[in-house]
Amino acid sequence: VLTFRYGVSVYTQQPVIDEIAIRLPYTLSFYTIATIVPIVIGFYLGIISAKNRGRALDSVIVQVSVVSRILPGWLVLLLIYYGLAYLPKMLWGIQIFPMPVRPPEIGIRDWEQFKYLLWYMSPMLLAALIAWSGGWIYYIRQLVVSEMGQDYYVTALAKGLDERTALSKHVIPNVRPPLVMSLAYTIPDIFGGSIIFEIICSWPGIASFSYVALQTWDFPVMSAFFAISALLNVVSLLIAEVVLVAIDPRVRTGG
Repeated sequence: VLTFRYGVSVYTQQPVIDEIAIRLPYTLSFYTIATIVPIVIGFYLGIISAKNRGRALDSVIVQVSVVSRILPGWLVLLLIYYGLAYLPKMLWGIQIFPMPVRPPEIGIRDWEQFKYLLWYMSPMLLAALIAWSGGWIYYIRQLVVSEMGQDYYVTALAKGLDERTALSKHVIPNVRPPLVMSLAYTIPDIFGGSIIFEIICSWPGIASFSYVALQTWDFPVMSAFFAISALLNVVSLLIAEVVLVAIDPRVRTGG
């Protein structure tokens, strides 16, 4: 596993690690943004929702996050393609987003190819942000609301601290540990990607490559995919444990 020597692909007759290296930039370019940005959106909107709990703004954010959470990403992607790519082209001759019929070539050679890659990736990113932000918004809101119900927070307000200071100095530090562990399980998924997204968009990433390997019984590729995914999960959890020790004194003291 650590040598990254997984043999030769049965399907392409090329070294497996070379095939992964070619497709890795496409996977990272999309899934890094599609993973990190929903977390950032969820963090800030979750806190805003928690601060306004019981009010109209909180109700709107919660309902939107629940709808976002239950909507499949692939369905959102198809609706975007239909509403912002197919219909404008057919009705008015305007092409807002490209249809998933001509994917970017593997290997960017000039600026025009790079611009086309960004344009081709834009509906995928929009669908990911819509479908994947809701779960983080609701999760972080529940964490913050739970901590705001603790005695230490009520005591801080009773001593005269304003809500913003009490949140930043008392609530947020206690929200970080479970958030770090959630990130530890989420970040390794960047390598694996989303098979459904890549199939719909004909995206030349690692997930679609592993799907083809599964169909063609390409065992070296499948072995490499699962081995690297497992290794990334182990490394991610190890880093999360180190980060927890750094940000939470209770972990260092065992209490």
